[in-house]
Amino acid sequence: MHYRRLRVLHPNHSRNWIILVDASGSMATDAQGQTRWQRASAAAVQLLHRLPQSDIVSIGSFARDLCWWAQDRSAGYTAQRPLPPTDVRPGSDESSGRDSVRWSSLNGTNLTEIILVTDADATIDDPPIGKHAANAVLA
Repeated sequence: MHYRRLRVLHPNHSRNWIILVDASGSMATDAQGQTRWQRASAAAVQLLHRLPQSDIVSIGSFARDLCWWAQDRSAGYTAQRPLPPTDVRPGSDESSGRDSVRWSSLNGTNLTEIILVTDADATIDDPPIGKHAANAVLA
């Protein structure tokens, strides 16, 4: 996995972060003693601790459906939650009992960063992401 140092443009400037982890079946593949899923979800959780604590975060996983682990909360609050949820794993039907998709944090007033943590072996047919959102892919 490749990491880039995150920086805040201005101390009072806040961002919205959408972090999505690939939970497709290919993520169950072993990668150096752990599954790709274990490595990717751990990297996403570690990222929460590096974000400005007052920035707003929505974090979840995607395969056939999108499953939110936490939505529209501060990075500091989200980093203290036990993530990922224990019932979410690669190749599972992860949408049952989860919140539906809400894009309330994409209100246009703050910069929104989208981070995908993926092995790039998943298809996203119709992503519900606004045209003004910035994309960053971590391989």
